[in-house]
Amino acid sequence: MRGCIASSTSDVRRALFNIGRDIPIYDASVETPLGRRYMTQLAKHWSHRFAVTHDEQTALIPFSDTSRCRMQASAERLSIVVEAEEAETAERLTGVVAEHLNRFAFKEPLVISWSLRA
Repeated sequence: MRGCIASSTSDVRRALFNIGRDIPIYDASVETPLGRRYMTQLAKHWSHRFAVTHDEQTALIPFSDTSRCRMQASAERLSIVVEAEEAETAERLTGVVAEHLNRFAFKEPLVISWSLRA
């Protein structure tokens, strides 16, 4: 965000999404020792469709100019954040992300509980 001075997290969100209001953000933390594997599989799966960036610990999947998924993996968990300008889109994307992760983790059913940030 070159040339932009943000004084708060919501200022950063507004600048990133170029909007003048708060956006819905959903968080989930999944306990699994295979979080890195699932995150990498999901990033590679969607890299054919979206401009995905990822490394061993993080992934960013920009679904559109106004929606994205960020993931961070550690040895024991996978943290997921879904953001979208519209609430309906954010809710739908949480389901899409969870469905895809559970496909990759078919031997280990994942418990993915989303919470909406206040």
